[in-house]
Amino acid sequence: TAFVYISGIIGGTLTLFLQGQFAAQGMSPTKSWHMAVLFSCALVVIAGIAAYISTKNIDRAPTPEAKLAMADEKPENFFKSYAGMVKIKPVMSLVVFCLIYFIGTTFLATDVVYYGIYSIGLSEAAASVFFTVSTIATLITIPIVTPLLNKFGKKKILIMSLWVIIVFCCIIFLIGPRSFICGWIIMIGYSITNATVLIAAFSMLYDAADLAEFKTGAPKVGAAVGAFTFAMGVAQAIAYALFGVVLQAGGYDAMAVEQTSGALMTINLSATIIPSCFIVLSIIALLFYKIDQKGYEALSAALSLKREGKEYSTEGFEHLL
Repeated sequence: TAFVYISGIIGGTLTLFLQGQFAAQGMSPTKSWHMAVLFSCALVVIAGIAAYISTKNIDRAPTPEAKLAMADEKPENFFKSYAGMVKIKPVMSLVVFCLIYFIGTTFLATDVVYYGIYSIGLSEAAASVFFTVSTIATLITIPIVTPLLNKFGKKKILIMSLWVIIVFCCIIFLIGPRSFICGWIIMIGYSITNATVLIAAFSMLYDAADLAEFKTGAPKVGAAVGAFTFAMGVAQAIAYALFGVVLQAGGYDAMAVEQTSGALMTINLSATIIPSCFIVLSIIALLFYKIDQKGYEALSAALSLKREGKEYSTEGFEHLL
């Protein structure tokens, strides 16, 4: 998660900064851009190599017995595997949550530069600093939120984090765009929430996949994660299209030096109230996720016994079935 956000600052801020620095040294616009992109990509390659080195010993080669067992298994039909997820309420709760949540936050992240330029009056370079602030806030949040999830429960901390961005956005909408601090507050709230979502939601998804395996008898982690990430991609596509429609309906004119009051209000709403409404709806979707810590521990113990072909009991997690 940390490297995902570091890549955001490299692509969103560092590349443009480097291009300007190379151009200032006398390079042509084309060459300075090429150099900036190559340098940024080199950093991404370094991160990839570091990730490979640090994880290469995690995946073990299957034993000969496991290979024989896998040879006898027939791969499950792709559509059948995904269709089975619909019957698992915690999985679908997270998928619907993901769809609604990422529409809202993608909407916010897309609008925040417009908010900085037109509502606050910043330059494009100054507005891009919002993403730098976001990355720093995310990297601070990650080590703090992880032990909180373990101590107080994933769902509880996740919902609390969702209210952080809602409250921050509503406060900024009420006081109005005054300075770059307003944009910083929005992005800090976004970062706290988004970092928690990416850690908690995937962890909750693995728990739900265990429930799916218990009910169906087949491992469902791939299908569960696939459904979740597919919803994430769909959400982002919807958000980009919806953002364009909303801006146009509000009277935004990309060619105009100054925007109308209606366009400015639309930009303000798109950075605050509209994303908040989507996030409130995503909280409702999460209410249908019923896996708690005690129930999951009982499920996990029973699943281990079931995998070994031993007798097991559903005591302690009947409500999940």
